[in-house]
Amino acid sequence: MGKPIRGGIGPNLDIIAFSALCTHMGCPVSYNNATRTIDCPCHFSMFDPEFGGQMICGQATENLPQIQLAFDEKSGRISAVGIHGHLYGRVSNLL
Repeated sequence: MGKPIRGGIGPNLDIIAFSALCTHMGCPVSYNNATRTIDCPCHFSMFDPEFGGQMICGQATENLPQIQLAFDEKSGRISAVGIHGHLYGRVSNLL
């Protein structure tokens, strides 16, 4: 994100991750550099990554699930270790 973000990891606390599927109907979302939002092209939902994937506008009724990340300072590796919220189409995130 280029600046420290709540929940961010890494040396600058600026790395975050979210589900790539919109919570409305599962369309793929993408980051919009101009507006600093995560946008869904299908039904125009917008999410704010700087506020935990909060839904800003559009058809979605839930925030975008945030992927919980871990950073290994020694190796510089980033790993996904959990998720906050439910992935689209899943009743539970458990297998």
